[in-house]
Amino acid sequence: MDILRLLTESLLGDSESDGESDDDSDDEDVQEENDEEANKAAELKLVLLEGIPLTHVACAYCDRAGQQYEAINLLLEGGIANLADTDKYKRTAAHVAAFKGKLGFLEKLYDGEADILQMKDYTGRTALDVAILKGHTHVIDWIKLQTETDPR
Repeated sequence: MDILRLLTESLLGDSESDGESDDDSDDEDVQEENDEEANKAAELKLVLLEGIPLTHVACAYCDRAGQQYEAINLLLEGGIANLADTDKYKRTAAHVAAFKGKLGFLEKLYDGEADILQMKDYTGRTALDVAILKGHTHVIDWIKLQTETDPR
């Protein structure tokens, strides 16, 4: 599966239907789902046009852990992205993961890049600083443990 398809599916949901219903009352639900999918697709397109690194997109939009791991593996192993990629505010994917409270994604990032937890954004904040600002105690505890036991 290519990365854009994976990211699109994570935004839009699974492309396969659970089954069709002949009930006319489902027409409104279907229309709402189509509108929501169109909005999400437009959002993804905007994100990609803005030049936001794909690692950031994967972290922000892949909600299921399996999708996150698959996305980051495709990005890194395929040479499509680098963990040190930053957005216009010098934020890395680790900053995004800390902001979103996505510990699993942060763990995966850390496996691939030693310095990812030490990188600072344009304000001088690390992923730990961002996690503290957002109050994600599970992320804070994990980052502190990593930085205490591994002086990378």
